[in-house]
Amino acid sequence: SMAMMCHMLEHFSYADGLQLLRDLRRTMKPDGVVRIIVPNAAALIAGYQGYELLPEKPILDIAEYDEINNGCAENSTDAAKLWEMLSEGHSAFYDAETLGAVLQSAGFVPELKSFRQSISKQMLVETLDILPCHSLFMDAVPALN
Repeated sequence: SMAMMCHMLEHFSYADGLQLLRDLRRTMKPDGVVRIIVPNAAALIAGYQGYELLPEKPILDIAEYDEINNGCAENSTDAAKLWEMLSEGHSAFYDAETLGAVLQSAGFVPELKSFRQSISKQMLVETLDILPCHSLFMDAVPALN
Protein backbone atom coordinates (compact mmCIF):
# COMPACT_ATOMS: atom_id res chain seq x y z
CA SER A 1 0.00 0.00 0.00
CA MET A 2 1.08 3.58 -0.68
CA ALA A 3 0.01 6.91 0.71
CA MET A 4 1.09 10.42 -0.16
CA MET A 5 0.48 13.71 1.61
CA CYS A 6 1.55 16.65 -0.51
CA HIS A 7 1.43 19.99 1.28
CA MET A 8 -1.29 18.74 3.60
CA LEU A 9 0.26 17.74 6.94
CA GLU A 10 1.20 21.34 7.80
CA HIS A 11 -2.50 22.26 7.84
CA PHE A 12 -2.97 20.16 11.00
CA SER A 13 -1.67 20.98 14.47
CA TYR A 14 1.31 18.87 15.53
CA ALA A 15 -0.97 16.75 17.76
CA ASP A 16 -3.59 16.22 15.05
CA GLY A 17 -0.91 15.51 12.44
CA LEU A 18 0.65 12.89 14.70
CA GLN A 19 -2.76 11.26 15.21
CA LEU A 20 -3.36 11.26 11.45
CA LEU A 21 0.00 9.55 10.88
CA ARG A 22 -0.68 7.02 13.67
CA ASP A 23 -4.01 6.16 12.05
CA LEU A 24 -2.27 5.79 8.70
CA ARG A 25 0.37 3.52 10.26
CA ARG A 26 -2.32 1.41 11.94
CA THR A 27 -4.07 0.78 8.62
CA MET A 28 -0.98 0.42 6.42
CA LYS A 29 0.31 -2.96 5.28
CA PRO A 30 3.78 -3.94 6.58
CA ASP A 31 5.31 -3.38 3.12
CA GLY A 32 3.63 0.01 2.66
CA VAL A 33 5.30 3.33 1.91
CA VAL A 34 4.18 6.84 2.79
CA ARG A 35 5.58 9.98 1.13
CA ILE A 36 5.20 13.26 2.95
CA ILE A 37 5.87 16.59 1.21
CA VAL A 38 5.65 19.76 3.29
CA PRO A 39 7.00 23.29 3.00
CA ASN A 40 10.64 23.16 4.05
CA ALA A 41 10.81 25.68 6.90
CA ALA A 42 14.61 25.44 7.05
CA ALA A 43 14.99 26.20 3.33
CA LEU A 44 12.48 29.05 3.46
CA ILE A 45 14.21 30.65 6.45
CA ALA A 46 17.64 30.13 4.88
CA GLY A 47 16.38 31.76 1.69
CA TYR A 48 15.11 34.71 3.68
CA GLN A 49 18.45 35.03 5.43
CA GLY A 50 20.34 34.71 2.15
CA TYR A 51 22.24 31.55 3.08
CA GLU A 52 22.57 28.32 1.16
CA LEU A 53 20.93 25.45 2.98
CA LEU A 54 22.86 22.88 0.97
CA PRO A 55 25.97 23.66 -1.11
CA GLU A 56 24.48 22.19 -4.30
CA LYS A 57 21.23 24.18 -4.04
CA PRO A 58 20.92 27.83 -5.03
CA ILE A 59 19.88 30.46 -2.52
CA LEU A 60 16.12 30.97 -2.68
CA ASP A 61 14.85 34.27 -4.00
CA ILE A 62 12.10 35.42 -1.64
CA ALA A 63 10.33 37.14 -4.55
CA GLU A 64 9.70 33.68 -6.06
CA TYR A 65 7.16 33.09 -3.30
CA ASP A 66 4.79 35.59 -4.95
CA GLU A 67 3.98 33.03 -7.64
CA ILE A 68 2.77 30.38 -5.20
CA ASN A 69 1.17 32.34 -2.39
CA ASN A 70 -1.31 35.23 -2.63
CA GLY A 71 -0.28 36.58 0.77
CA CYS A 72 3.29 36.88 -0.47
CA ALA A 73 2.22 38.71 -3.60
CA GLU A 74 0.25 41.21 -1.51
CA ASN A 75 3.20 42.06 0.77
CA SER A 76 6.23 44.08 -0.24
CA THR A 77 8.81 43.10 2.39
CA ASP A 78 10.80 39.87 2.60
CA ALA A 79 9.84 39.28 6.25
CA ALA A 80 6.13 39.55 5.45
CA LYS A 81 6.54 37.20 2.48
CA LEU A 82 8.34 34.65 4.69
CA TRP A 83 5.58 34.87 7.30
CA GLU A 84 2.93 34.26 4.63
CA MET A 85 4.82 31.23 3.28
CA LEU A 86 5.18 29.67 6.71
CA SER A 87 1.83 30.57 8.21
CA GLU A 88 -0.90 31.13 5.61
CA GLY A 89 -3.44 28.43 6.43
CA HIS A 90 -0.81 26.39 8.27
CA SER A 91 -0.96 25.10 11.82
CA ALA A 92 2.58 23.69 11.94
CA PHE A 93 5.84 23.91 10.05
CA TYR A 94 8.52 21.32 9.53
CA ASP A 95 12.19 20.84 8.99
CA ALA A 96 13.76 17.42 8.42
CA GLU A 97 14.33 16.81 12.15
CA THR A 98 10.74 17.64 13.11
CA LEU A 99 9.11 15.66 10.31
CA GLY A 100 11.36 12.67 11.00
CA ALA A 101 10.53 12.76 14.71
CA VAL A 102 6.78 12.91 14.06
CA LEU A 103 6.98 9.97 11.64
CA GLN A 104 9.01 7.95 14.18
CA SER A 105 6.48 8.74 16.91
CA ALA A 106 3.73 7.50 14.60
CA GLY A 107 5.48 4.15 14.09
CA PHE A 108 7.38 4.74 10.86
CA VAL A 109 11.03 4.57 9.84
CA PRO A 110 11.61 7.85 7.96
CA GLU A 111 14.13 8.52 5.22
CA LEU A 112 14.87 12.00 3.92
CA LYS A 113 14.61 12.20 0.15
CA SER A 114 14.92 14.87 -2.50
CA PHE A 115 12.81 15.95 -5.45
CA ARG A 116 12.02 12.97 -7.72
CA GLN A 117 13.82 10.55 -5.41
CA SER A 118 11.90 7.90 -3.47
CA ILE A 119 12.35 4.51 -1.87
CA SER A 120 9.50 3.38 -4.12
CA LYS A 121 9.64 3.53 -7.91
CA GLN A 122 5.88 3.04 -7.95
CA MET A 123 5.48 6.13 -5.76
CA LEU A 124 7.39 8.25 -8.28
CA VAL A 125 5.43 6.85 -11.23
CA GLU A 126 2.01 7.35 -9.63
CA THR A 127 2.50 10.69 -7.88
CA LEU A 128 3.71 14.18 -8.69
CA ASP A 129 6.36 16.07 -6.72
CA ILE A 130 5.92 19.84 -6.67
CA LEU A 131 7.88 22.90 -5.58
CA PRO A 132 11.34 21.32 -5.33
CA CYS A 133 13.08 24.40 -3.88
CA HIS A 134 10.42 25.06 -1.25
CA SER A 135 9.52 21.51 -0.23
CA LEU A 136 10.82 18.87 2.13
CA PHE A 137 10.43 15.29 0.88
CA MET A 138 10.40 12.33 3.26
CA ASP A 139 9.45 8.70 2.67
CA ALA A 140 8.70 6.28 5.47
CA VAL A 141 7.94 2.61 5.93
CA PRO A 142 6.16 1.00 8.87
CA ALA A 143 8.50 0.16 11.74
CA LEU A 144 8.64 -3.51 12.59
CA ASN A 145 7.27 -3.94 16.11
